[in-house]
Amino acid sequence: MGRDLGREGQDYLSVICNHVGLTANPSLKKDIHGWDYFIEFPDHEKRHKSIDELPPPIECKVQVKATEKRDKKLQVKVSVLYRLVKTHLPAFMLFLEYGKSHNPECAYLLHIDEQLMGKVLKRVRELEAKGHGENLHKKAMTIYYGDESRLPSVTGLELKKAIEFYIPDGLNVYTKKNPVH
Repeated sequence: MGRDLGREGQDYLSVICNHVGLTANPSLKKDIHGWDYFIEFPDHEKRHKSIDELPPPIECKVQVKATEKRDKKLQVKVSVLYRLVKTHLPAFMLFLEYGKSHNPECAYLLHIDEQLMGKVLKRVRELEAKGHGENLHKKAMTIYYGDESRLPSVTGLELKKAIEFYIPDGLNVYTKKNPVH
């Protein structure tokens, strides 16, 4: 029986989230909803505000892609990308590069930002114009990632810091600045 690298990557994400107090809720349906994990940060500590004035804790969706390749690109189903683009929540792709070990050697967190959203929506419109709108799950796009999205180490702490980097002012501000396209 061959190695199930995808499962290893998803399991690894769950473990490192647990190490830093993040809750990683797995999707019950494989790649149907565009994300593998719904990650929840813990409630904020009370800081000079009453509890009802605190902002909501960070929540986001993460699609995990595990690979043994080192070319910094992977084919991803358009249907998966489209679901990540259409969510109101912050969304990310976590690329884990493996060697022979069961622990990844490198991790890259790619934020689903406006530039990537535009590329995905353009591809969806092209496919729809060609009569393939109902078959997005059969089409793929190449997604590139690089050193700018590399985590300093493959740990829960670095993942947590990277997610917080993209959501510095909290979930309410993020969702107002980043409307769904």
